[in-house]
Amino acid sequence: RRSCSRSTRPAHWATTSVEEQADDAGGLIEALGAGPMDVFGSSTGAVIALSLAARAPQSVSHLVVHEPALLGVLEDPRSAMAAIQPVVAAGIDHGGMRGGAEAFLRFAGGPAYDRIPKDAVGRILTNADVLLVAELGAFSSWAPDPDESPSDLVPTAVLTAERTTAPFFVEAAQWVAAKADAPITTAPGGHMGFLEDPAAFATTYPQLNALNVMGLASPASAILSAVIFNALIIVALIPLALKGVRYRPIGAATLLRNNTLIYGVGGLIVPFIGITLIDLILVALGLA
Repeated sequence: RRSCSRSTRPAHWATTSVEEQADDAGGLIEALGAGPMDVFGSSTGAVIALSLAARAPQSVSHLVVHEPALLGVLEDPRSAMAAIQPVVAAGIDHGGMRGGAEAFLRFAGGPAYDRIPKDAVGRILTNADVLLVAELGAFSSWAPDPDESPSDLVPTAVLTAERTTAPFFVEAAQWVAAKADAPITTAPGGHMGFLEDPAAFATTYPQLNALNVMGLASPASAILSAVIFNALIIVALIPLALKGVRYRPIGAATLLRNNTLIYGVGGLIVPFIGITLIDLILVALGLA
């Protein structure tokens, strides 16, 4: 974001807006010649992503909004700010602007704070005045045009955290989902779940659901089902390995065809059926 982390601060720049940040993102995509792109935004990044989709829909192919910090759409935005302000104030009392920024990041990130790269944390804390003065007020009061739906412009998916930091993130996500006419998907982890367990978090990305051709219940059940299936197959093959197979004098072409059908086609179909059945059993037993 402008003037944040490694981004330079323009001369005489002191305030910002969501629209300015969205235009910066759109300008970067255009300059790189990389659009349209799948855009993922979390927290205040989700706010910028929503504005980007509205202002430059040609740059966005899919929009994924995670725990949007859309205080401007809440029924009681003051209560949301009341939850944040004491945390930041205590941090400022303890360590100045830098301490306030760290307190805010720890509040938002929870356990994931310790997974943010140390150099990135250092840069953010160095730009603490940008976060707390230029951005926080401008971002917290922003709301999308109520007459526009992001899904009218680009396909939109909405995610909430399994362990959300504050209920207002869920309320804001519900507002976006209603406007976008999109279901809400629960992502693993907290407000920064993508740092806690990136592999598990990635499976919630809606476009990846197309790869779940077997319709397995979850990543955990898929892994467990595959492990159980392979263990059963190994046990089943032991008697065959000990007994061996009868020699039959047949031609190479016939042998190749038989082995292709049995071990090739069968080796693809049987695991699909077996793993799917095991997944259904695990779910029915409440083990996954």
